[in-house]
Amino acid sequence: MRKGLFGLPIAIALLCLVGVAPSAQAPHKKPITHDVYDSWKSIQGTKISRDGTWVAYALVPQDGDGELVVRNLKTNAEYRAPRGRDPIVTPDGRFVVFAKAPIKADVDKARKARRRPDDMPKAGVGVVDLASGQSRRLRNT
Repeated sequence: MRKGLFGLPIAIALLCLVGVAPSAQAPHKKPITHDVYDSWKSIQGTKISRDGTWVAYALVPQDGDGELVVRNLKTNAEYRAPRGRDPIVTPDGRFVVFAKAPIKADVDKARKARRRPDDMPKAGVGVVDLASGQSRRLRNT
């Protein structure tokens, strides 16, 4: 009789643990659907300065406008330029020159209106001053 009573508390404890275990799991995650793919971003055109202090890259979504990210690897200072891509760090490490893409919504609107290639929105050229973090557009190409 004592053997049966000894096993009962262990069985109850195990049932309690089994009942608690599912609630201790991570919260239910939202399933991935096709509409979230466009928000995923990729890193493109990574460049590192000659002294290894700066890294520049384009952070580009599947659909939409990307941005240029320039990060100081020693201080973690970060500068961003909207629609920047294809960075080039100058040999002296003072500037990052980059292509500045036209706004995607403007390009889509022009395509829908069937504009001629000469009338399409144009890309430009920008520069980031690494001493100040200031970004400016130089000219249209």
